Amino acid sequence: MPETTTNTNAHDPSVGPSTANYLNGNTTAVAPEQPKLNTQSIEKATENVHLAIRKLLTDEFPDLAKRKEYRRTSEGQQYLRLTWTSMKNYSKTIWKSWWGVTYSFAKIFVGGVSPIDFGIALLYAIAVTVILTAGVIICCFAKLPFVAKAYDAYANGHGGVSFINIVNSSMFENFSEEELEAAKKAMSSTEPAQENVMNIDMAKMMLLFATLTYERSGEARREGIRRCSTMDWTHYDAMATSRSKPLTPNHLHDLFLTHRRDSTSSFSTTDRSSSVSNSPVSERPSVLDTRRPSQQYGTFPPEFTAWQQEYISQSPYSSPISPTNPRQTLLPVKAGGTGGRSATIPTGPKDASAAEDSGVIYTAMKKWGFEYEPVSELDSASSAYSAMYWDKMSNWVVIAFKGTSPPEFDEWLVDFDYTRVPIGDYIPGYGCVHHGFKNRLFPDEPTLNRTPYETIVLALKTVSSDLLSRTPTGVINVYFTGHSLGSGIATLAYARAMQNLDGLDPRVKICDAYMFSSPVASDMDTAKLFNQQIVSGPYGPRTTWRILNHHDAVATFFPAMGDDPRYAYPDSLFAFAHLGTEVKMRRKPTQSIAENNYASQSSTAKAVSDLPEEKVGVVPKGMDVPLWMRGVQYIPLAGWMFSHFPGLYFVELQAMGSGDMEWRRKQAMD
Repeated sequence: MPETTTNTNAHDPSVGPSTANYLNGNTTAVAPEQPKLNTQSIEKATENVHLAIRKLLTDEFPDLAKRKEYRRTSEGQQYLRLTWTSMKNYSKTIWKSWWGVTYSFAKIFVGGVSPIDFGIALLYAIAVTVILTAGVIICCFAKLPFVAKAYDAYANGHGGVSFINIVNSSMFENFSEEELEAAKKAMSSTEPAQENVMNIDMAKMMLLFATLTYERSGEARREGIRRCSTMDWTHYDAMATSRSKPLTPNHLHDLFLTHRRDSTSSFSTTDRSSSVSNSPVSERPSVLDTRRPSQQYGTFPPEFTAWQQEYISQSPYSSPISPTNPRQTLLPVKAGGTGGRSATIPTGPKDASAAEDSGVIYTAMKKWGFEYEPVSELDSASSAYSAMYWDKMSNWVVIAFKGTSPPEFDEWLVDFDYTRVPIGDYIPGYGCVHHGFKNRLFPDEPTLNRTPYETIVLALKTVSSDLLSRTPTGVINVYFTGHSLGSGIATLAYARAMQNLDGLDPRVKICDAYMFSSPVASDMDTAKLFNQQIVSGPYGPRTTWRILNHHDAVATFFPAMGDDPRYAYPDSLFAFAHLGTEVKMRRKPTQSIAENNYASQSSTAKAVSDLPEEKVGVVPKGMDVPLWMRGVQYIPLAGWMFSHFPGLYFVELQAMGSGDMEWRRKQAMD
């Protein structure tokens, strides 16, 4: 293949005019030409997008390779290391909880907290001690190699899903064609946004996206990071160490503009070895200045470049199934319709063991006709990550964040962490937010490459540029979603994206966010500002729907005193607030409840659906959960933790009726 030149994109049949303008640095919004729907060129362009995102993702691996968790050891040594790390972090968290009790007691005498706050801190510390003590034992047991293998064997006979999705695991298979079409219609709509109108069809689709992120096996990721750990990164340690201050909003904006200006070449599937190295995201600008790393520090280690090209050349995750495509094998689908955790997925010329995800995700993408790709590891040694879903023939993108996996004890600790840290350097005007959520997007520790948030935005630009080249609407709708821990991280990413500081194409619109089982996220001032900005921000009125199933412990257990704007102790350890409008689902015909104490006094909320009226709020026959599962959710603590399972959320969304919701709001600070 001849060497690419600056204007190659303009002549590449797989790259439309809007994409070429974006890749060549033209930021002017132009009306899209009427797309010529050539199947072959669309498939090629989609493959280019997958390759570009994988390049962005693997740029994060060198930082993760320095973690002890990824050292190559025997299975037994790995288990002992994980157990030791879990016990150490458990001890720190318990100590912090009881230190909070002591702190609250001392603050009573100087007027910082009330005696009631002290009592809550005491009860919370007791509960955390009980829950985390049980949790660390359960997680260490679940991590035992023979236990993990036994569960995999069990899961392969029950839909192949991970433990978090074992309740109502058939939701992916039983999501009907009618429900799918209603969701696609809602997600692709270009109608002006309406404040506080929740679309039930879209909510179900977003929950499935958020839930599917749990099904990533990640074995290729772990093996790749281990390989990176054997490489020589000495030359780049100075780059990470010298990054001593956070990126400012303007610095982030300059970084993205520089990336776009310097990106002049496209991928080509004809010759991957040359096209990957000249991709629009093959080298990133430094976080210290606008030069590329190769200009400032030299090239990456040759062995990393060679491995990276090998990793990203795996066939795209959801390219169309075709009997004439020799590069693709079909996933064996079980009688129930869902591939197992160890099922074969399309791999191209590379060994099947390099496949990134389990058959559950692939089967869903194949059934629905969507694309999927992990986009960032979120600077995490656990299984946390962010993924994108999109329809190559439509105009929407969903950014989803994985939540807490029950066997991952470190993720439990993030949920129970009540440390607040400033985030104003990244989200202008904001005060303090949950430390664990902030650290996933904007890490405290310096990194060799871009921050996870930067990676996500660059991936969004890659996907949206491709979609804009052929969408007749000229608008790309972007949605954020997550479950549990993932919803907390997604909310902060959404807050930043809503400020429109990242150099996105003007035709890319940030739409409503759908969060499930959302923990507390910020201080009281930040909650107030968040609500103001999503209503009157650059994208017009938007709503963050914080959907709750019964008394889900992750969303309700932490003392969220800051949810009441009248709370008189904003510096209290428990002056945390949720972000967005809470929806307490109720089965039809009972009204669901919408509550946002930081909203305007005149607010109302309603739920809508494009399904026929007689099918809204009706769970299809045979798909409802047993009565005992519905009843157990009312049991304090144990039942509240059971309410956390995504499968229970899904069935309650199916049972939720449309129409006006009951609006609740305390007398807030207007």
